Amino acid sequence: MSYALPNTDRHAPELHTGLATLFDEDTIARLTELGGGGGWAGARCLEFGAGAGSIAGWLADAVGPHGRVYATDLVVEQIPAHPRLTVLRHDLRSDPLPAGVFDLIHGRRVLEHLPQRQIILDRLVDKLAAGGTLLVEGGRALRTPDIVISAPDPDARELYLRYQRTVGQVFAGQGADPGWAPTMHRAFFERGLVDVRTRIRSGYWTGGDAGCRMLTAVQQMLRPKLIEAGMTDADLHAVTALLRDPRLVVRSHEIYATSGQAAA
Repeated sequence: MSYALPNTDRHAPELHTGLATLFDEDTIARLTELGGGGGWAGARCLEFGAGAGSIAGWLADAVGPHGRVYATDLVVEQIPAHPRLTVLRHDLRSDPLPAGVFDLIHGRRVLEHLPQRQIILDRLVDKLAAGGTLLVEGGRALRTPDIVISAPDPDARELYLRYQRTVGQVFAGQGADPGWAPTMHRAFFERGLVDVRTRIRSGYWTGGDAGCRMLTAVQQMLRPKLIEAGMTDADLHAVTALLRDPRLVVRSHEIYATSGQAAA
């Protein structure tokens, strides 16, 4: 089963730009907090599903001259080079993780898309050094009626809700679980991690802003599958126009950021 939003797609850079613009500030704040007073200097870090590498690059700066960061993804050409960054082409579903153990493991918007998420989580926990930290950020899809805050007219609202229902069907068909993120807290406890904490964030996106531009990239990447699932070209053109319309306001998915530590 293939990943629904592959990095090989020509719209993937737009998706990664959106992810960085919308989420990097919160991710970096959480990583900084988890690093404590000493930060991540000298740490050995793993960034799985690194995408375009914005967080991997930040970590490579943060670990200093005695640390090392490993960034993995199926497609790695978008990840910029850094003297303290090792980039590995890697299939999280089947390939072994890099050798050794890690002081920090982080991934964002990855595991909820993979049917093997529970097995992968086991492997990630096994790769933590004593006292090491795992931070996983996952998205939870909202109930469809809760998504649209305002729309130009009732027909536009109904079109967008129908579109979102179809997107959900496509992701589910590719093995995604839109309800998995809220279960991570319990899953971390069940795997023996300590000091488990979860933060939840969400927001509103307005037509034409960074959030809606990212949603447009997702639509373009899913377009063939959306057509197969019953949307028409006219429907998708109308959704594209709607995502540029400032009269549209939608609520983003909730992002669950769950952290835990291996026992020292």
